[in-house]
Amino acid sequence: MEMMFSFTVISCYEFYHPKDQNIGHILNFSHYHYQDLFVQTTIYWLDTFMNYFSINISGEEYSALFVNLMYLHYSIQIFNGPAFLFKEDLFKVAFEQEPTYYVKLMNEFYDELQKNTQYSTILNQREKLIGRYHSILKQIISFNPDPEPIKIKLFSILNDNFRQLIIEKLNASDLHIKLCNDTESPDLIITDRLYLDLKKYNTKIFVWNSIPNNKDYERLKTCIEYLHMDHIN
Repeated sequence: MEMMFSFTVISCYEFYHPKDQNIGHILNFSHYHYQDLFVQTTIYWLDTFMNYFSINISGEEYSALFVNLMYLHYSIQIFNGPAFLFKEDLFKVAFEQEPTYYVKLMNEFYDELQKNTQYSTILNQREKLIGRYHSILKQIISFNPDPEPIKIKLFSILNDNFRQLIIEKLNASDLHIKLCNDTESPDLIITDRLYLDLKKYNTKIFVWNSIPNNKDYERLKTCIEYLHMDHIN
């Protein structure tokens, strides 16, 4: 009994990659517990996830998600107390460092999960689970809930060399943006002046300094995250 308990504890905190040969054995194990809450919650989670995001995943990805989620749900159902040993939950901290639109979308997905109270014994542990869901998804599938970048146009009083430096910095950022070509309509105008030419664009305008500083880039990041949320909604 003690050895079985130790095995269960280790399994709950192990991560199983899609190529892990143990996944098949674990899936067989789950068949014997099909009616148990932690297995039913996992099936419900995966069905809801694929429907909510209209996403298709491979059989290998599904199996890896199932196994990792099943053990996570099992640990929540069986073990009481905190899910982490440090002052901060490192999974939750990593999740909250994601772009605002991603955090908002995952929280809205969690709201959808909680609509079915049949699984509330497990899913009510939101603070413990949402960061771990994020970690599992990131490691197993290419999950990008907002694949379309924000299209921008840049207007500047600076000469071409300085302007090119700004463009390179924007392209190297994690803002998930795309510079428009001449035939595209922008989602956002970034400018250092309210030029007369801007009147022909029916879109949002972001004004910053001619030589942008760190505060300008932080403001721009916030602006773009709000645009991402608008696109999602």
